[in-house]
Amino acid sequence: MKKVNKILLALGSVASLSTLPLVAAKCGEPVKKPEVKSKLSDFIKDTNLGEIKTKDEKPSENEIRDAIKSKNEQTKDLTLSIKDITEKNAKVTSEKHEGEVEVTFTTKKDVKEEPKEESKEVKKTDLEKFEDYVLRVKKMLNKLKN
Repeated sequence: MKKVNKILLALGSVASLSTLPLVAAKCGEPVKKPEVKSKLSDFIKDTNLGEIKTKDEKPSENEIRDAIKSKNEQTKDLTLSIKDITEKNAKVTSEKHEGEVEVTFTTKKDVKEEPKEESKEVKKTDLEKFEDYVLRVKKMLNKLKN
């Protein structure tokens, strides 16, 4: 019985000694402070973006992002996410900043006029020019034959 007690005592001592370095190593590790995110509204101060020209009914994410960055210099290096886009406003978020900012704008459809097709009618002046050209060519051919 005494041998069993001694063996158990030895095993317990070895087990507790083997965990001691792990506990000691953990004690020296610096405590991580929770990351404090700055507010997105500190960067996007001008929320009225003015007029955005677009090809569609409402502007794209890139068009809105470009307008934000042109109005707010501090946002040049930020990665912005745009959601809930309508014809007049959108919501802006960022992974590295807390909060959400609603921006407003007006949408102007940028319609490029298609070039008007020239009339396919042959005008009398064009026909007269062509007839003159044909006559001159015939005269030249006659001179070459003779």
